[in-house]
Amino acid sequence: MPMFRKKPVVIFAFQYRAGEQDGTLAADVVAGTVCYPEDGTMLIRTLEGEMVARPGDWIIRGVKGELYPCKPDIFAATYEPAPAPAPSPAPQSEDEDDDLFELNRFPMVQGAPSSSRQGPEDPEDILP
Repeated sequence: MPMFRKKPVVIFAFQYRAGEQDGTLAADVVAGTVCYPEDGTMLIRTLEGEMVARPGDWIIRGVKGELYPCKPDIFAATYEPAPAPAPSPAPQSEDEDDDLFELNRFPMVQGAPSSSRQGPEDPEDILP
């Protein structure tokens, strides 16, 4: 029988605790994918049908956003902590993009005021 290795994929997961949740799955509850019966379990609707998570089980969000429960021993044998993703750079506003374009388009003329963004009228004006 051929052998296969699981691809190294980073997933998001948390360990389910009965009782109050932190809001991680709020959108899934609203969408009807997750519900909490009074017996302390969590019901998760998956492509394979409805699955039950019990306190201590890990809840995994798969690569396509799907949720499924995983027993702690299977989780420990399959997954290890991954480094947190690097923060993405802060988005620039359109004004900042325009400012950068203007600065790159018209280099500062030596001796001109620092707030000046006007290019020279004649290229000869910038030669010594």
